[in-house]
Amino acid sequence: FIHLDKNRTGIVIGDVSGKGVPAALYMAKLGSDMRTLAFTERSPAEALMKLNDLLAERSRRGMFATLLYIELDALTGRMLLSNAGHLPPIIKRKDGSLARIAAASGAPLGMMPCMRYEQETAVLDQGDTVVLYTDGIIEAMNTREELYGYGRFETLLKRSAAHPGTLKDAIVGDVNRFTGLSPQHDDMTLVCFGAVK
Repeated sequence: FIHLDKNRTGIVIGDVSGKGVPAALYMAKLGSDMRTLAFTERSPAEALMKLNDLLAERSRRGMFATLLYIELDALTGRMLLSNAGHLPPIIKRKDGSLARIAAASGAPLGMMPCMRYEQETAVLDQGDTVVLYTDGIIEAMNTREELYGYGRFETLLKRSAAHPGTLKDAIVGDVNRFTGLSPQHDDMTLVCFGAVK
């Protein structure tokens, strides 16, 4: 979360290829660069284009990252989004419907320089919640090596209350029930935020 000004917040979620110390160092540098570019670039798409070039310049061992960057205006509920290969955000509307925001999706960061990234706008209305997640949620496995999957995820989102805290608890609880004590091989990151007042 990046406090841009009185009303605007930058929200970033990402996932780095690989594991261990190299991946952690890569993500730490990426996070630092992203924070700087959030202030210096005019839009989420321009920030991702610049970040991609920086990562491609210093990329080693074929590492790359998926990343979604959102600028949220708390006064208007307007979100500007640009997506570098990350899973699309889902808006759970107050009426129970789901909207997947997938139009502005490009290639993961750091794979090659001079990539173009698109940008789109979405608006949060009163009672809407945005769900951001990594593939560790969708690809969580149970003892029979079955994936949790999009089907279960979307079914849960549809039947759960739209409040961010309630929705977060429902997702975490359902994934934990599904996986039981099975060891997981990927991190799970989940962010839920919305227009609650």
